Amino acid sequence: QAQSDDNREKNDEYLLSESTYNVLAEINKQMQAGEYTRALNKLRSLEQDVSDDYAKAVVQQTFGYTYNGLQRYSQAAEAFINAVESDALPADVSHKLDYFIAQLLTQTENYERAVQYLDKWFADESDPNLDAYRLAAGVHYELNHYDRVIEYASTAINKSRQANENLYQLLLAAYFETKNYSRAASI
Repeated sequence: QAQSDDNREKNDEYLLSESTYNVLAEINKQMQAGEYTRALNKLRSLEQDVSDDYAKAVVQQTFGYTYNGLQRYSQAAEAFINAVESDALPADVSHKLDYFIAQLLTQTENYERAVQYLDKWFADESDPNLDAYRLAAGVHYELNHYDRVIEYASTAINKSRQANENLYQLLLAAYFETKNYSRAASI
């Protein structure tokens, strides 16, 4: 009985009120229809009505998707960061958002913050994909972290099924920057 009460409490932690759920469903329909400005206005109104931490985090997450749809990437990243840092979302949702935040911050050339979220994502990811290694190599190159570029670009090349010229160029540049000319020559 105690165990089932604990599970029920945990599940209730991630429930939205019916009214909040209905408004978010309407907002999602507007976003799917490309009506991002209308969705944003409705979200701003909803934001004033929610009080529990989980609902606030879901609203922030939805702001992120809405801003992303409007190609307002800095605002999208900040909304996702607010959602993640609330610690109110399930761990798997926060984990996926960490990667999306890193992508958005990279797109807005905020590399220092991007690498923080990317490192956090890598630490919790059991099987990073090729694109993640490629992203990490590029971000670290922008920050002049050439040893990390070598690490991530090499892994990406090893994971890739076909040669990727951009990865080899990154790796070559990193070898030159670290004065590892014998490795550069082999590339």
